[in-house]
Amino acid sequence: MRRLAGLLLLLASPAAGETLLIEGSALRQSLDCTGRDVLVRGHRNALVLTGGCRSLHVQGDVSSIRAELEPGARVTLAGEVLDLTWSLSAAGAPPRIAEQGRQISIARVMPR
Repeated sequence: MRRLAGLLLLLASPAAGETLLIEGSALRQSLDCTGRDVLVRGHRNALVLTGGCRSLHVQGDVSSIRAELEPGARVTLAGEVLDLTWSLSAAGAPPRIAEQGRQISIARVMPR
């Protein structure tokens, strides 16, 4: 079977509160994650997540994620050479971020 360049799945319907699964390699996507849990699996991805993700779990290597998160969101980063830039979708508590791997960079961007 040929390797797919990338796969984007919405589990169930794209309604808020459901899981957004992003799976593949070398993806360049901008997606609305409003009120959803997001699971990213893959390598060499550049993703922009807007609207306020409820949670974000990244498994992979050499990827860059820019995410707008709900206050207090749960974030897990597992891999090598991951870059997360985040902001909050509303006033509130910062995300709870857990990381496992090497060369993981995390930065907050303030809204304009």
